[in-house]
Amino acid sequence: MVIKSSPVDFNIQRMVMACDLDLENIPVYKKAEQFAKLNRASLEMVYVHSAGANFMGRDDVTQRLEAFKQGLGTDIDIHFYDHNSVGKGILQYCFEKNADLLVIPTHGRKGLARFIVGSLAESVSNHAKIPVMTIKIWSIVKKQLESPQKDKLRFIASGKGGGNRPRSGHGQIL
Repeated sequence: MVIKSSPVDFNIQRMVMACDLDLENIPVYKKAEQFAKLNRASLEMVYVHSAGANFMGRDDVTQRLEAFKQGLGTDIDIHFYDHNSVGKGILQYCFEKNADLLVIPTHGRKGLARFIVGSLAESVSNHAKIPVMTIKIWSIVKKQLESPQKDKLRFIASGKGGGNRPRSGHGQIL
């Protein structure tokens, strides 16, 4: 989790999870849901629709949304938010909903892959005015494959960052 300054009151009541509705994000949603329950917070999910390189029409997004809900095994509300930038749209949605915490999945790419593909999670974390919790997608899937009975929530929080970048990286739920 990235917290850029000492919050006056870190009472999480409203959490927002933003993702691209890829099925690999289902375990991330479940971890975020566990964290919300631990904090007695609400959790809502948003898909930010943008006319960029990965543009999908509404029908395609609706199909992806239904597949995500089916893979999750429960019917949740997923909010559809139009914005010209995915990253800025996530932040604007959180502002409009008065969110206390943003949850965003990350692949945790490093090196050349991160340079080429970029990191939406890092960009959003660096510009957010609220705490951001990133959850590494592959670490959850890997743990489930290795030990499906040991699905415990373990939280690692990063140190307080200075300036626009956190000192010790993004926190993760593993």
